Amino acid sequence: MTANLLILLSAASQFDLARQWRWWRRHWPEYFDPTLVTLVGIACLLAVVIWILRRRARRESKQIDNPGLLYQELCRAHRLSWQQRNLLRQVAQERQLANHWELFVEPSHLVAVANSTENPKKKTGLQQLQTKLFGE
Repeated sequence: MTANLLILLSAASQFDLARQWRWWRRHWPEYFDPTLVTLVGIACLLAVVIWILRRRARRESKQIDNPGLLYQELCRAHRLSWQQRNLLRQVAQERQLANHWELFVEPSHLVAVANSTENPKKKTGLQQLQTKLFGE
C-alpha cells in the first residue's frame, strides 16, 4: 500500500500542469480565450446544478405521493413479519383495495376477512394482526 502511494506521488510530482497548460495554449490559442473559458465553466456549473435540483425534486415527489412506499413504512413501523405482510396483502386483494395502507386505518377489513375465512390458521393470524395493529 505504501509503495503504491509513493509511486503515485512520484508520478504526480513529475506531471507539470503549468507545462501542459502552456502546450495547449501554444497549439490551440483560439480555445483559450478567457471569456470563452469562463462561459464554458459557467455553463457546466449551471448544468450540474440543474441536474442536481431535478434529481432531488424527482426523489422528493416519489417519496411524497407513493402509496406503496407508505405501506412499506407502516409495515416497518409496526414491525410486521413477512408472514404478516403477506396476510395483509391477501386481505387487500380479497377486499379489492386500491391502497394497501387503508388496512392500517380501518380494522373492519381485517374483521370481515377473518369472519369469512374457514382456514383456522389464517383466522388466528388475522386476529393476532388485528390485536397488534389496533389493540382490539
